Amino acid sequence: MKAVPQGRAEGNYIMVLVKKRVLRSKKVGDTASGTVLPSSSTTSEPPTTPQPRKWNIIPSLPDVVLLQIFSELSYPDLCQAELICKRWQRLIHGKFRREIHELVVEQMGCRNIQARQNVGARRLTILCPFEAADFLSGVMRRHHAWLTRLTCDVSFLANVGKLRLNKDSRKKYFTSVENIWIVMLACSDELLTEFAAIEEMLFLKLHHVTFQIHLLGDGIRNAASILRLLQDRNPGLTISLEIHAEKAKQIISQLDCLDEIHLKSLKIICTDLDAAKLHLNEISDACSSRKISFDWLGFRDWYIFTDPCTPLAPHHVDTFRLSSCTIANVDSLITMLATTQAQKELRKVGQDVVAASQQKENQEPKKPPPPDFHSIFGFSVKKARRVELDAKADMEAEERALAAIEKVEVNAIDHLELAGHCVFTNISFLDKKARDEFEYRAKTRVERLQVDVSQCYFC
Repeated sequence: MKAVPQGRAEGNYIMVLVKKRVLRSKKVGDTASGTVLPSSSTTSEPPTTPQPRKWNIIPSLPDVVLLQIFSELSYPDLCQAELICKRWQRLIHGKFRREIHELVVEQMGCRNIQARQNVGARRLTILCPFEAADFLSGVMRRHHAWLTRLTCDVSFLANVGKLRLNKDSRKKYFTSVENIWIVMLACSDELLTEFAAIEEMLFLKLHHVTFQIHLLGDGIRNAASILRLLQDRNPGLTISLEIHAEKAKQIISQLDCLDEIHLKSLKIICTDLDAAKLHLNEISDACSSRKISFDWLGFRDWYIFTDPCTPLAPHHVDTFRLSSCTIANVDSLITMLATTQAQKELRKVGQDVVAASQQKENQEPKKPPPPDFHSIFGFSVKKARRVELDAKADMEAEERALAAIEKVEVNAIDHLELAGHCVFTNISFLDKKARDEFEYRAKTRVERLQVDVSQCYFC
C-alpha cells in the first residue's frame, strides 16, 4: 500500500496531498526498463480517412450568378476580369453589348485615364490624353462593332486608323453608328487632309450628325468642308449645328464660313459671363446671304435685340426658342413675330390658288385632240403650225405661273418657347405675372402662334 502523506483536517473533511507520478511509456526496443516489447504488442495508429476532393467553386457558378457578380464591378474591373478565361470574356462582352450603346471620348485637356459607365443612359465616357493609343485601342476593340451613338472631336476620327483594332481592312470602323456628335475647337488644313483620307472608311449608315463648334476667335473655315464630306458620303443626312461664342461677331463670322445648307436645328449659345448683345436681324441677314435654312432656332444666355420690320428667318421656321435670355424690347420682338406670321398668310393664299386651279382642271372634261386644220378648213400647214405653237406657249406660261406660286419661299413661325431665367426689360410685372403678360401679348398680336412659357421658371 502506498503511504498517504499527512494532511490537515478542515472541519469534517481531510485534504490529502498526493504527488503525481510520471509514467514513462515504453517503446519498441526500449532497453532502459530492462525489457524489450515485441513489435506486435505496440498499439497501431487508426487509419486515416480519405480527404474529400477539393472543388473549384468559381468556375462552377452558372452564368446568371456570374452576371450578377459582374454587375457590381466597375468598368476597369470588368476589363481585368475578361482576361481570366474565354467564358468570362464571352459573358462580359455580352454585358457590354447590352449596356453600352454610346461612347463619349474626351481628349482635350485630359492628363489621366478615366472610364465611367452610365448604365441608365447606356453610355461609356472615356477621358484620356491624345497619346493614350493603347488604352483607346482596347476600348475600340470591345465596343466599335455595336455602338449606335458616338461623341468625339475631329482629331479622334482623323487618327482612328492608327489604333490597333484587328479588323478586316474592307470593313468600316463604325458599322452600327447612326448618330454622331462632333466637337470642334479648331481644324487645321493638315487635320482636314487626314480626315478626308479616312472618312470613306468611318461610317456605314450615318443618319444624323451634330456639330458643336467652340469659337475662341474667328470662325472655323474648314467646318464647311467636313460637313460637305459627310453629307456627300451619306445622302439624306440631317445636320444640327451648335455654336458657342462670347461675342455676336464671332457667330456672324462662323455663319459666313458655311456654304448653302439645310439644318435641322441651329442653336447659338453665349459663353460670356455677362450676356452679350445679339441682334436677330444680323443673324437673319447672314443666313439669307449664305442660303442657310433651319427648322429649329434657339438662343441661350444672350441679350436679345430685334428689328420689328425684319422677319425672323428667310424661310419657314417650326420652333423659335429663347433660353435664359434678356429681351430688350418685348413689343419689338412680338412685332417681328407678327411680321413673320404675316408671310405665312401669303404662303397659304398661294397654296389655295394652286389647289383651286388643280380642282378646276380635274372637273373639266378632257378635250379631244385638235383636228387637222389643213384637211378641214384648207389652212396652210404653216398657219396651222403657228396656231398649235401659240396654244402650247399659252399652256406653258400658265403652268409656269402656277409653279411660281407653288414654289414661293416665304417666312413663317409655328411655335415660340421660353425657358430658363428670362428677363423682360419693359414689362413692369415680376415672376409669374411677367411670364403671363408676355404670353398674353404674343397670343393677342400673333394669331395661330403656339406659345409655351411653362419652362420659364423666373422672369
